[in-house]
Amino acid sequence: MNRNELTIDPRQIPEQVTRLITELVEAGYPTYLVGGSLRDILLGRPAHDFDLATAALPEEVRRVLSAYSIYPTGLKHGTVTVAADNLPIEVTTFRSEGTYTDRRRPDEVRFERTFAADAARRDFTINAIAYNQYEGLLDPTGGYADLRRGVIRAVGEPRQRFAEDALRILRALRLAAELDFTIEAETMAAIREAAPTLSCISAERKAQEFRRFLVCEPRVLRRLWPESRSVWGEVLTPIGAVSPEWWESITAAFAEIGGDFIARLAVLLISIGISSDAEDAATLRRQLILSNNEWLWLKSLLEAHNEEYPASRYELKLLVAEYGYKLLREWMRIESAMVAAFGGSARSRAEGQPAWKELSRRLDELEEAGECCTVAQLELTGLDLIELGMKPGEALGRCLEEVLEAVIREEIPNEKAALRRWAKERCRGLC
Repeated sequence: MNRNELTIDPRQIPEQVTRLITELVEAGYPTYLVGGSLRDILLGRPAHDFDLATAALPEEVRRVLSAYSIYPTGLKHGTVTVAADNLPIEVTTFRSEGTYTDRRRPDEVRFERTFAADAARRDFTINAIAYNQYEGLLDPTGGYADLRRGVIRAVGEPRQRFAEDALRILRALRLAAELDFTIEAETMAAIREAAPTLSCISAERKAQEFRRFLVCEPRVLRRLWPESRSVWGEVLTPIGAVSPEWWESITAAFAEIGGDFIARLAVLLISIGISSDAEDAATLRRQLILSNNEWLWLKSLLEAHNEEYPASRYELKLLVAEYGYKLLREWMRIESAMVAAFGGSARSRAEGQPAWKELSRRLDELEEAGECCTVAQLELTGLDLIELGMKPGEALGRCLEEVLEAVIREEIPNEKAALRRWAKERCRGLC
């Protein structure tokens, strides 16, 4: 969309939102669509999480909208959530705010009667615009002009905005990346100055912002890095030292690998020399609040990076036994992307090796041939070993692994009778 032609198409606003605005306005309470959903509609982006700001107090909202299910999701701050035909819509009373002792939430909230008073306490001008079908756009802070120019600017005094809520620091960087905007100079200076105060923000909130930042368009990440890397270094210490030149190669690998967060994180960690067993990796796991499944997948990708290139079919089968087909394919995608982006400098042994795409072809052939590379493919099961006299437990698992290794080495065929004979002889000591 041409930013010089930002307009509201009423058809982009859900009928339920328009209906609530109508009912509150006709009851005498000025009410507007506000926040990120309005910003995204103006930019022609998909809109979610619709928020209304109103002159009505929470009890007045409940009275006027009594036909709907209403939930008191934030009464202290004047917010209720109205369920209109299964669409949750937050309705918040115009408010101004007092001091922020914890740099996250206001100590005091004062309800106001105008949107202009409400807009003055918001984070960025592009989020301080309001609209309804009666008055059109209300823009007391100049947010519409900033939207057209593609600028993130704090409302009022930037240092005060970030002193109130330190999470706004990361939100500004993330919004600039998602929208491909620039950050106004005074706002950026205040961000860098306030970055150390991010220590008072929970790891969960910081991790959410970093996740959304890292999967943005690589070209935009590259542009924003010189001015934002010291800030992200306050969140994840090791990445603060990544130079703009090295970041350029990292983001080139991002462009090759696509938008998956864990894949990009693996590229980033490999690029700065963090292995799966490094103390930094464990710290990053805590800082990014990775789930167990995410961590196990990331850890395996980092471990696979240290594997020797499988020159032979036998070596490739051993890797399949260790990691499985799905993870190996992701590993190959990552290695291929990094070789393309770094020219081999990120992985010295990549030089002179067959293309990673060729290795991927070999892996496909191996899987299509149905050759036994995993315990699940063995014609021998745990029940077979129990019939041979083994007891369930770790020893049984070790026996299956030994059988698999023998099959991969082609010492025995993957046939039940042969496998039972081999296991009975070789695993006798494990019974």
